[in-house]
Amino acid sequence: MGDLGSLSIIGMTALGGSLLLASDPVSIPVTAPSETGAISSDAVPAQGKVLSPTEREAGRIYLTATLASAPARLIIDTGASHTILSKRDAQRAKAVRIGAASVATAGGVASMEVARVSAVSIGDQTVRDVDVLVSDDVAESLLGLDLLDRIGATHVSLMPGNAIR
Repeated sequence: MGDLGSLSIIGMTALGGSLLLASDPVSIPVTAPSETGAISSDAVPAQGKVLSPTEREAGRIYLTATLASAPARLIIDTGASHTILSKRDAQRAKAVRIGAASVATAGGVASMEVARVSAVSIGDQTVRDVDVLVSDDVAESLLGLDLLDRIGATHVSLMPGNAIR
C-alpha cells in the first residue's frame, strides 16, 4: 500500500464537507483515524478559494450574487456546466442577447438564449462580461461550473457563511 500522508484527487469529490472542483491533481494531507475513529482532513489548498452558500433550503444550496447591479439568489449547481439565468433575473440584470443555443440538459435538449451580463459579483470577486444561458423553463437561476471557474472557486462549502474566503 502507498503512502497515506497525501491523497491526490482529480475532478469533483465530496471530502470533509466541501466539494473539490479542481481539474488538476491536488495533494490533500490526510490524518489517520484517531482512537474515536474520526478522520480529520485539511481539504482546502493554501491557494484555493472556498465559496460558501448564503443559505440552504429544501436540499438546495443558494448563493447571493449581484448580476450587473441587480441582486440575485442563485442555486449552486456543480452539475451544470453553464450558468443559467431565469428570464426574470436576466431582465433585472439587463442581460444583452447575443445568440441562441441548443443545450443538452437532464430533461433532454432545450433551446435557450445566450446573453451577456456586464458583471457578476460574488462576495468580493467581480467578473466582467459574463456569457450566460437564459431559459424560460427555470424558475430559479443556476450558478454553474463556468462561473465558479471564472471566480476561481476551488471548493464549495456545504455550510452557509461568507461568500468567498
